Amino acid sequence: MFSTFNLPDYSIIWDVNGDGVTDKQNTATFTYVYKEAKLYDVNVRFPGLNNYLYTFPVRIEQSDVPVCEVLSDFIA
Repeated sequence: MFSTFNLPDYSIIWDVNGDGVTDKQNTATFTYVYKEAKLYDVNVRFPGLNNYLYTFPVRIEQSDVPVCEVLSDFIA
């Protein structure tokens, strides 16, 4: 799902569940497991680029635990 932004050498700040807390920082590859079926707002910020907050919704619809595993593998 989070495959590449083609922005090597930039810091990346992830809030993958929309709670306002940084879940991952300065990493291009990570896995996040959503444990509840609902709509999440994923927030991404690139401090070295423009520091804008980019937000996009991710809807998790299954109710099994774990619900979804998201793998990010940025190509630098």
